[in-house]
Amino acid sequence: MSNPLRPRRRLSRGRGNSVLPGLSALAAGRPLRLLGLLAGTAMSVGLLALSILLLSLRLQSLPASSAVRLTEIYDASGQLMDSFRAGQSRESVPLQRISPYLVQATLAIEDHRFYKHGGFDVKGMARAAAVNLESGRARQGASTITQQLARNLYLTHERTWKRKLKEAMYTAQLEMNYSKDEILGMYLNQIYYGHGAYGIGKAARMYFGKSAAELTLAESAMLAGVPKGPKYYSPYMDMDNAVRRQRLILKAMLDAGGITAEQAAEARGQQLALRPLEPGGTG
Repeated sequence: MSNPLRPRRRLSRGRGNSVLPGLSALAAGRPLRLLGLLAGTAMSVGLLALSILLLSLRLQSLPASSAVRLTEIYDASGQLMDSFRAGQSRESVPLQRISPYLVQATLAIEDHRFYKHGGFDVKGMARAAAVNLESGRARQGASTITQQLARNLYLTHERTWKRKLKEAMYTAQLEMNYSKDEILGMYLNQIYYGHGAYGIGKAARMYFGKSAAELTLAESAMLAGVPKGPKYYSPYMDMDNAVRRQRLILKAMLDAGGITAEQAAEARGQQLALRPLEPGGTG
């Protein structure tokens, strides 16, 4: 007679143990999921903080330009070259009435990615840092045109972290409140060209006796080289230095595709006729 009680089916060893790897995987994956959650939260908080900061900067008014008070002009080495107060004559020229050659020359030597970045040239900063690290001293800067404008309009040239932070803030505000053409126009009307000439309108008349719209390629390349250091690159101060920098700018324009090799060669061979420097026009 058969036993009515059927033997209890034994669980196979393989099926029983298959639950444990799943639990182990779940436990092992939990720290990774937690880490991912924390990273995602931190990123969200960071983006929110950045959005609030940008909104705050957009709503804030830019300060009154220091150009209406006292402006101190420094050369590339940080030495004070000149200063002027409100009331000094300036000639404001719309960007559309400035020679395209002068615009191209300025962009080529000062900030060739001006229309591509948002006020800060990260690639330029990295390149300058690499060059300076290799040489062991500060040989290259990476200030964009917008940064230079912020510095000239609103700040002194003291070398502190507080000033650098303000410069970054004002640079961002300029980019948010003005178009690229407006920023470039303001820059060309503010920058110092030496010998008391502030802005390209005054500079064109002082050096060559013509309007900013009439500047030739050769004249534009020479003038665009002056602001970096008028004491070193003004043709009134050192013609050899001025010509070397002019040729550097012509090469930069050629490399950027703004001019042809024939135009560059013609400009290099052009003899420039400078106006006599008026009394009192020193450095």
